Amino acid sequence: MTSVSSKENPNVRPPKGSYQRFYVSGYDAWLSSYKEKYNMELKYPDFPLKETENTIKSYLNFLKASPYNAVDFDQSKSMDEQGSDYVLKYAGGISIYFKKKKIGLINVHRTGKGEVIELQASKHPKHGNAPLILTKSNIKFDHRRKIKEVNEENKEIKGAWGFVDFMEAVFDPKEITLSNEVIKYLIDESAEARTVPDVNKDLITEKDIQNYVESFKNKRKDSKDYAKAVSFLNTYFDDANKKKIDL
Repeated sequence: MTSVSSKENPNVRPPKGSYQRFYVSGYDAWLSSYKEKYNMELKYPDFPLKETENTIKSYLNFLKASPYNAVDFDQSKSMDEQGSDYVLKYAGGISIYFKKKKIGLINVHRTGKGEVIELQASKHPKHGNAPLILTKSNIKFDHRRKIKEVNEENKEIKGAWGFVDFMEAVFDPKEITLSNEVIKYLIDESAEARTVPDVNKDLITEKDIQNYVESFKNKRKDSKDYAKAVSFLNTYFDDANKKKIDL
């Protein structure tokens, strides 16, 4: 019997222990894999809701049309051989890459409380690397992870700052519509932030946060470095530090 590799059939999961990231090819295979992984047909027979499916398909169809002409990731080819600068990878969520850099993601989550869309995009230096609030659309982004408490007395920090260069929004697709105008804005801004050198050099990084954390923990309390770290850590992750966009 001849074994079928994931390169020959992109929807066959690689064997356990291979440590190969598993990507399916296309929305239908992704949805089928998602349902199987989380036993959705037994837990939530109505999954996904039509509003969820419409939102995700609209996002994908918009990206696959001109000017982006995104293509589904072919695991048998390198990222240079996909045929487009914009590539859609279907794994846990559906990620969009531009010039081999991840610039966004769309996903769905379902619990007993309901079904929501998760949307990720890159932060942008021109907005102070802050999460955005899209006022017309009522889509509110937050940090993917964030520092929640800075205890100066004990020099302790609660929270995390991984993926600090990304922001995410979670919304009910029954209540909020993801317009093509919003998708275009997020994709264009994210692509610029990740791939234009003069912009990317000012994009916030995990190392930036780590440097502030180390100054907070190790510098004398009467030093300028300590004061600067405390000020940044208290203000950057605060909910008041978001930029409103008329979109």
